[in-house]
Amino acid sequence: MTKLNELWQTEAIRLKEHHHGPMDDSAYIHALRAQDLTAEEKIITRAKHLANASGLSQEITHYRSLAQYSFVILLFFAVFSGIGLAYAGLGSRSTEVNLLSAWIAILGLHALSFIIWLAFLFAPKRSERDYPLLGRAWMWLSKKLSRGPNAALVPNALFSLTRQQRSTAWLLSALSHALWLTVLVAALATMFFLLSTRRYTFVWETTILSAATLEQIAYYLG
Repeated sequence: MTKLNELWQTEAIRLKEHHHGPMDDSAYIHALRAQDLTAEEKIITRAKHLANASGLSQEITHYRSLAQYSFVILLFFAVFSGIGLAYAGLGSRSTEVNLLSAWIAILGLHALSFIIWLAFLFAPKRSERDYPLLGRAWMWLSKKLSRGPNAALVPNALFSLTRQQRSTAWLLSALSHALWLTVLVAALATMFFLLSTRRYTFVWETTILSAATLEQIAYYLG
């Protein structure tokens, strides 16, 4: 059993006893006290026995699978989103593409989301709404797929544990960045396919901007 699972089980037992009172540990508490273990090891071992007896251990394993399935589902959505961005940038019918519009369509949303992530990364986290949107989507989906008497307890124990370690933001940020990277890779792959099978003419066009402004934008965008 990994250290994460041990701590997860321990936190789940702590939360369950906090809300529903002490669990019956008379079957092994005396033998546990007689063992030459540290206080931390005794707490973890007790939680392990209680988790196995109450079925929490199996539910944690089940939730880990659901969390992985949730991430895979979001990956599929990310792939289709990337394909959609590529078609939006290059256009599905016209062969004439405005470079500025294509850049904004494909990279603008990524740049904006990255700036928002940087702004909220170091902001105080008062609720789940302060975490990255895609990370929260993964949390919501994994909780929705979870069923059983401890459906809420298991994920709550996980995020209670990560909050204590101050790693929730980094965990959800890693998931969010992985999904955004998938969107970008899918968009680039789709663009490569479209550019390989169609002929496009790239132009710089504007109606309200001056030629000098357009030149500056082109210069800053590389």
